[in-house]
Amino acid sequence: MNNKTLFIFFTLFFTQVGTGNTINSEILKKKISSYNEIGSFDKSIIKLDSIIHSKNVTNYDLYNLYLLKYLTYKTLLNYPEAEENLNVAEKYGLKSSKYKVEVETRVLIERIFIQFDYLKYDKVKELLQKVNKSNLIYLDAETYGFYISVLGTMNSLNKNYIQAEKDYLEGIEILKQKSPKHLPNIYRKLLHLYTETKDNKKALEAFNKGLYYAKHYSIKLYILNMYESLT
Repeated sequence: MNNKTLFIFFTLFFTQVGTGNTINSEILKKKISSYNEIGSFDKSIIKLDSIIHSKNVTNYDLYNLYLLKYLTYKTLLNYPEAEENLNVAEKYGLKSSKYKVEVETRVLIERIFIQFDYLKYDKVKELLQKVNKSNLIYLDAETYGFYISVLGTMNSLNKNYIQAEKDYLEGIEILKQKSPKHLPNIYRKLLHLYTETKDNKKALEAFNKGLYYAKHYSIKLYILNMYESLT
């Protein structure tokens, strides 16, 4: 199954996730994301905890709630708390056999992201070998875009620059459609790639595009990251 086919499948699947459960995980995700983007992490945690301890939440609801807590702490770079919440999310998610493959796939990908952030590339390589590509349809577009960017970085580290560029450009196309506010993350990686290959023109183009999206969505961290990458 090629990447374009995967994208179509996981896009179709994603529109159906969250049905039949107490909470609308997508609406809640947007709310928590909006809090985190302005630095209101305490509001995110309070909101999530209030729902976690409410009545009538399903195991799959709890999986999504703890996954959002994990993402909040990860944004704060509090990795011990992040990993603890990811483990709890996995525990509740696996209680629902209906969502077993989805949960296993998402948790594995998030553990890849954690090791990637730790710069433990040998561990990233090890975990990537466990990914069943046919199960990537269970990822939302944003997560899939980040996954593709990790592949790009791994290829870049191995000096497979042509494939790395293809990976980054694919990730960009996915995020443009589904989550454009996160495009600076990949344009920053593309900037590093073009700097490594001494393509100054493309490097500057990547910087300008990344900075445009960072400013357009007023995400200060991304603005700082783009300037830091340029220097």
